Amino acid sequence: MPYYACVMLEELVNQQCESRLQALRSEAGTTSNFEDESNTVAAFLAANDQAGRERALLSLDSKVFMTIQRLLATNYAEDWRRLLANASVDLVAVVTK
Repeated sequence: MPYYACVMLEELVNQQCESRLQALRSEAGTTSNFEDESNTVAAFLAANDQAGRERALLSLDSKVFMTIQRLLATNYAEDWRRLLANASVDLVAVVTK
């Protein structure tokens, strides 16, 4: 495959991934549900299942998500590991972005 075709294909895939992530965030809601980081962590910990925890995280914008990710990995490592071990494709896409 010629180089430029690979570059164009990669750009197309990136655009599709970005579009999908944007749609996920729109479906999940907005950060207005959480007043601060402690409320976000509380919502994460209070969620009864994997899907609820993922929804709490997917509703965050990228900057807040990074802050919460670090906080969970540092202070709630076991919960964070369990989330990642059972993560959906959508959550993996957000984490790796």
